Amino acid sequence: MKDFFEKYKKAKTTKSLWIIISSLIIAIWINFFVFDSNIWKSLTADVLWTQNESINWDIFLEKKDNKIILKSNKTMNNIKSFSLSFYYNPENVNITNINSLLEKTSITNITNESWLNTVIINFDNQISIKGNSDILSIETNKKEKKAEFLNIWNAYFKDTKWETYLLSPETNFIF
Repeated sequence: MKDFFEKYKKAKTTKSLWIIISSLIIAIWINFFVFDSNIWKSLTADVLWTQNESINWDIFLEKKDNKIILKSNKTMNNIKSFSLSFYYNPENVNITNINSLLEKTSITNITNESWLNTVIINFDNQISIKGNSDILSIETNKKEKKAEFLNIWNAYFKDTKWETYLLSPETNFIF
């Protein structure tokens, strides 16, 4: 009687396994051949997208030497003022200095609290910033040598007519 139950249990497990495997094969077959007419395109899409990475943001951060540089990705014309906010971890990161890399500017640090630093750059004359230009230099100190995030939030510029243009920043810069 004991052998009968062991054979039954083994047959039931084998049958259940074959049902699961055949269901998976049928589901994949239906997905590729019924819903997706171009199988090869679907299989190679991820590989191609990683090779053709496009930058969708207007401004981004880049690390050079011991500084973090804010760069423009697109051309901005007739700028009179430029504003942005940084979020960071104040328990490990300290922003020590922010300098403008553009000529004839004045920087106002309106908020310098834990977790948030808001900066406004005013230009003496209207200026145009070309793509891939350096805008700001940010110097930081870390208490511990570990990866940290520096996030840009609420970035915009105002032109000579004082119209506001929101910028899409790169988020989650790790340094």
